[in-house]
Amino acid sequence: MPQCNACKAIEQMICSDVKGQAMSKTADMKNFYQQVYDLVAQIPYGRVMTYGQIAIFLHRSTAARAVGYALHQLPPGNTIPWQRVINAQGKISPRSAGALVCEPSLQRLLLEQEGIEFDENGKIDLSHYLWEPPTESLLNGIFHDGDVYEEESDSLPFEFPLKKGKAQI
Repeated sequence: MPQCNACKAIEQMICSDVKGQAMSKTADMKNFYQQVYDLVAQIPYGRVMTYGQIAIFLHRSTAARAVGYALHQLPPGNTIPWQRVINAQGKISPRSAGALVCEPSLQRLLLEQEGIEFDENGKIDLSHYLWEPPTESLLNGIFHDGDVYEEESDSLPFEFPLKKGKAQI
């Protein structure tokens, strides 16, 4: 099946390392998707993460759309709580043109069943519901491309700007 230009651009973005050198496309995408799934599976009931927050956590700070694309690829009947991933404004983003009507309603319903409240503009209060993964996951190298961080280390491999300032995650 031919890929759209947006899909090709996302593929290119997540198949390049920090220095811009091309990596193994298939292996890197599978690895990135699995990292997304592993992290999303840990989001607790009644909490959310943003696409950008997940990308930053996985050392792919510019790959927020690729996170959405990975979630879009989930097969029907999976157990990954995809509904717990929202955009940086605290809103639900449709997954595709065909999902403009149904999927956001389903996602909202699932989140409301978890006790998450929306305001009159359809926004979630991120200061209340945003989940920050434990830093032990970073320090143990769980979600990185082979990087290993010692548990004794006091510093993280990057700044993790959540709940401080006005960073859009």
